Amino acid sequence: MKKSIKLCFAIVLTFAMSTGVQACSSASSNSDKTDVKEKSTENVISGTGTIKTALDKAKSEGKAVFLVITSNASTGNEGAVTKANEANKLVKKSTVIQINKDETANSDVVASLGIAGVPAPFILVISPKGIATGGYAAANTTADMLVKLIPSPKN
Repeated sequence: MKKSIKLCFAIVLTFAMSTGVQACSSASSNSDKTDVKEKSTENVISGTGTIKTALDKAKSEGKAVFLVITSNASTGNEGAVTKANEANKLVKKSTVIQINKDETANSDVVASLGIAGVPAPFILVISPKGIATGGYAAANTTADMLVKLIPSPKN
């Protein structure tokens, strides 16, 4: 089972990197989870050592994650965080996490997600079950496009 999930994830990220557009989306309708929430801009979690913990916490709480991937050389990171925060406001159970893929302290997370080759800044959407479902280059996305990447629960 793990091999098939990893293979699917590798295929998704390969497609996302080669096209720079939507990687995959199993969402058919997002009306169940897109109620506008009454919260201010969520604090963006970033920093070494806290990324894995934050991802694990989001998964255990059943939250979707808008993972803002940056690098030492990337520009437009603030705009990517703004777009992720806009998407975060549209989904009740979600959070925003920022990761610098070039920091050695993040190498385990970068390897486990397979994000070393994505163009930064990039916003990866991770489902409430902890599975990456797709993403966009930050310059080519909107909050609505990001929200649509979160899978809807099956009826």
